[in-house]
Amino acid sequence: MEYAKIPCILQMKACMSCYFRYIKDVLKEAGITVTPQNKKEIDQAIHQMVNVKYKKCMPDCWSEVKKWVGDEKGRKVFISELKKAISPTRGNHARSTFS
Repeated sequence: MEYAKIPCILQMKACMSCYFRYIKDVLKEAGITVTPQNKKEIDQAIHQMVNVKYKKCMPDCWSEVKKWVGDEKGRKVFISELKKAISPTRGNHARSTFS
């Protein structure tokens, strides 16, 4: 079956957080282990951090994420904000750094 013929809802499910494979080292450096139970929460936090509407598939979110993780300073900021966003006492996700 061709990808283009897969119903939209299945494409979104297949695509959700598919950019994680590109940021495995970033997630590891942040001390975050992706599991089936927390994958959606992490994906939502990253979308919010980079100011991309959740469920807007990989290209938009990934293009924003790579702007941050592509250089050392941005990577450090991204990791710091991701740690805050994923911590159990996170409150609201910090967006100011990424807006």
